Amino acid sequence: MASGVPVVAPAAGGPLDLVAHGRTGFLFPPRDEAAVTDAVRTLAADPALRAEYGTAARAMVEGRTWAAVGDQLIAHYGDILAGRRTAVAA
Repeated sequence: MASGVPVVAPAAGGPLDLVAHGRTGFLFPPRDEAAVTDAVRTLAADPALRAEYGTAARAMVEGRTWAAVGDQLIAHYGDILAGRRTAVAA
């Protein structure tokens, strides 16, 4: 399997759903320059950690194609609608 790239991202918005802190990369508090610097230094200094996080990152996103994400979203909407229909019928 090809390796992915470990991520350093702010712990806000989309990255919260896409980065597993300490497994696929590092999340840092937004606007915390010292934290992002530390995260980048940690990855830069440790090739084995970069490889480990990169492999985990690649495995995590392999199934996240537009088609798969769209199917998940449609399923969530279906669950919500089914719940509303049940609540209305009760």
